[in-house]
Amino acid sequence: MLMAHPGEPAPHDAGDLLVLLLDLAHQAREARSRDELAFLLLNDSQRLLRYRQAALWFEDTGLRGLSGVVEPDPNAPYAIWVRKLCAHLRSSHRAVAQDGVFVVDRHQLPPALGAEWSDWLPGEGRWLPVPGEAGQPPCGGLLLALDEPCPEAAWPLWQ
Repeated sequence: MLMAHPGEPAPHDAGDLLVLLLDLAHQAREARSRDELAFLLLNDSQRLLRYRQAALWFEDTGLRGLSGVVEPDPNAPYAIWVRKLCAHLRSSHRAVAQDGVFVVDRHQLPPALGAEWSDWLPGEGRWLPVPGEAGQPPCGGLLLALDEPCPEAAWPLWQ
C-alpha cells in the first residue's frame, strides 16, 4: 500500500492519487461505525491531501469531530466558532449542487465569523458538502483548512 508519511507532501502523480483514493474508499467501506468513518475522513484523508485542520459537521448533530482531536470539547472557543462557521457554510450552499467543493476564506463570511478566521485557520479553506437524502440538500459538510494551495486537479477526487 502506498502511503504518504507525516511531514511529506501528499502525492500529486495521478497514479499515486488513484491508489490512495482506492485505499481510502476501501477503508471507508470497511468502517464498522460512524465514528470510525469520521476518524478516517478527519485524519487518514491527509494521505490524499495535506491540510492543517479538518472539521466534520452535520446539521442534526452539530460538530462530529476535529482532526487530531479524540473528542472535541463542545465548549472550547474553537469548537464554538467552527460550529457557527459550518452552519453558515451549510446554509450558504444549501441550494448548490451536492457534489461541489467550495473555496472559503474570511472575506466571504459575515463580519463576526470572518473577523475570527485568522485566529483559528490559515488563509484558505474548502467546504465539501456531505450529501443528504436523495433530492434533499446537503446534510452537513467537511471543512478542510489548507496551509498551501492544492492543485485543482486533486479536488475532483473529493467529490
